[in-house]
Amino acid sequence: MKPSFSGLLSALLPLALSGPALADVSHSIQGRFGVAYTQGPGASRGQAEPLFEGRYTTTIDHQADNGMRFRFELGVMFGNLDPDRRPLSPFESRASAADRRN
Repeated sequence: MKPSFSGLLSALLPLALSGPALADVSHSIQGRFGVAYTQGPGASRGQAEPLFEGRYTTTIDHQADNGMRFRFELGVMFGNLDPDRRPLSPFESRASAADRRN
């Protein structure tokens, strides 16, 4: 029998909630949305593609009794955006940005 996602979530939820008693825990949720327009050479019509990305990160900071500080980050990322894609100004095109990188 395979464990279900809800079973895994219910098993991990008490650990996540008890974490602040053991260490400083912070959670981060980020989202980006956009649209890409592509048109092939010689094509009369272009195509719009929806883009999205979601990130969830949990950071755990713990200071040991001897003063050493430990930091752990666990993150999940999903979507169809290229991680290197950055926002461009309206006056800049993807082609000119690619030319600068080469």
